[in-house]
Amino acid sequence: CSDGGLAVALAESAFAGGMGFAVSLPWDLPAHVALFAESASRAVVSVAPERAEELEALADRLGVPWTVLGETGGPLLAVDGLFEVELEAARQVWERAIPDLLGG
Repeated sequence: CSDGGLAVALAESAFAGGMGFAVSLPWDLPAHVALFAESASRAVVSVAPERAEELEALADRLGVPWTVLGETGGPLLAVDGLFEVELEAARQVWERAIPDLLGG
């Protein structure tokens, strides 16, 4: 997670993979901080459900803290009752953001 924090990392992953997500924010932080903080050394990893325990064990063995945020799939980008946006609508806004700002 870098520019834009967790929210942008999740959205860009959804755009690249062509599938939405449903996540919860497990931290005791205001939603805007949890979603948009650009804290260092964080990564979003998606794994097939049947391999989740394997990934968790690897992270534990290497001393890497981890948190399950939710699931991938479906046509929506959904965060903890805060918002639900259709993947394709979000992609269109994302792809047009800079051209629209530049008047193109």
